[in-house]
Amino acid sequence: GAVVHPVTLLPGQAVQCTVTNRDIAPGLTLVKEVINDDGGDAEAGDFQLTLNGQNVDQGAQDGVMSNTEYTLGEVQIDGYMQLGEIACVDDETQEAVAHPVVLAEGQEVTCTITNDDIGPGLIVLKEVINDDGGNAQPGDFTLRVNGEAVVQGDNLTVPANAAQTVSEDQVEGYALVGISCVETGTENVVEHPVVLDEGDSVTCTVINDDVAPQLTVVKSVINDDAGTAEAGDFQLTLNGDNVAQGSVPGIVANTQYTLSEIQVEGYLQSGDVVCVDNDTQEALAHPVTLEAGQSATCTITNDDIPDEVLPVEILPFTGLDSDVMLAIAILLAMSGAIALYASRRVGKHEDLGR
Repeated sequence: GAVVHPVTLLPGQAVQCTVTNRDIAPGLTLVKEVINDDGGDAEAGDFQLTLNGQNVDQGAQDGVMSNTEYTLGEVQIDGYMQLGEIACVDDETQEAVAHPVVLAEGQEVTCTITNDDIGPGLIVLKEVINDDGGNAQPGDFTLRVNGEAVVQGDNLTVPANAAQTVSEDQVEGYALVGISCVETGTENVVEHPVVLDEGDSVTCTVINDDVAPQLTVVKSVINDDAGTAEAGDFQLTLNGDNVAQGSVPGIVANTQYTLSEIQVEGYLQSGDVVCVDNDTQEALAHPVTLEAGQSATCTITNDDIPDEVLPVEILPFTGLDSDVMLAIAILLAMSGAIALYASRRVGKHEDLGR
């Protein structure tokens, strides 16, 4: 029969005692760590861990056996990359344990897999349309992202899940057509301002078009010598082509324009063609060359020509002293172009103009 232990033997008694041991199951704890230093918003619970290819929850694992190899893995999430190797440590000694991990009987180990968010990439480009004579190039524009100047074409690392606004410093004579953003690779359109997910890559292009300059031609007529012509009686020309007075269509920047006219009899051009910048009112040289977006007015002025003053002829009078005749002729000449008809009478007095 059984003998109680501790055992006390009687003389001549023989007893057999058996000591039985059972192995202690090891413990394995799985931990997920997420680093969001580039705007990522994923949490540890968003990652599916696997152990030997089987989906498992984070924390202590059930049914782990000693002397069996275990490999920790995960289902990849876009915008995140595994940071370094899977780190396993002995819970008691805090010494590193190689992964894949093989546990001894009773050993407790924790394995951690760490992921870091991938900062999204943003490329900013400049497109310039010069269809109205403009000569600005992309490098003449300063581009900005959230107010900070950036280099065109550089791949910028920007925070995820945060709005990125692309802008530019205005260049005179150019209008913003729009900002076009597309996803790299797919060319799918992305709304601007752009909010990028972790690991995304987007290219935004700022498009500008040159503004056609405006040139207004004006005809001014001075009729201070009885002239009757009006501005509409003069045919203006621009670079040799007939144009109507007012705003001239089809003007392009960085092209020289010469304003002239077809002569009208009895009128002379008064001074040079006068051109002024409509915004600054500063004088511009003529022939005039306009920059993109510039607005100018050029005026050509004509003055009527007085009729030719006829020479005064003194004819002999009967019965008048020659000195008296000379005095009369001088007075008449000063008051304007009079012809004298003699033979005992003064002829018709005709006003011949100034």
